[in-house]
Amino acid sequence: MRKLLIIALLAGCVGTAGFAQTPVNLGSHVASLREDVRILVQRVGELGLRVEQLERENTALMRATEDLDSTYATVAQLNGAVADLNQSLRSGDASTREQASKAVQELAKQTNSALDSLAKGMATRSVVQAPTFTDDFP
Repeated sequence: MRKLLIIALLAGCVGTAGFAQTPVNLGSHVASLREDVRILVQRVGELGLRVEQLERENTALMRATEDLDSTYATVAQLNGAVADLNQSLRSGDASTREQASKAVQELAKQTNSALDSLAKGMATRSVVQAPTFTDDFP
């Protein structure tokens, strides 16, 4: 009974003039307080579940983004990569030009030797007489 009186005093439902009405009002106030506490306990439980869910999501996101720090490239790194690529292209172009030059020189040698052999063959052939035509024919 003493606890109920303290609760009633804290709730403000008991005044000096209304002490005789305390049992009726006190019961309804205690029931109301119990319902409020029940609602608060339920809400705290819901909030606890939500916090746990957010912590799991946060952990999953942290795991998913762990490796992203190493995948970003700085401007200096990109400039270095572009410079390396340009150097590779230049050296590739130079080696390609050198290979093409060697191939052209080899083809020129082969063409010259083929022309020389044709010229020798033409020089050793006998001259073919062109046929002569006359107006005297049957």
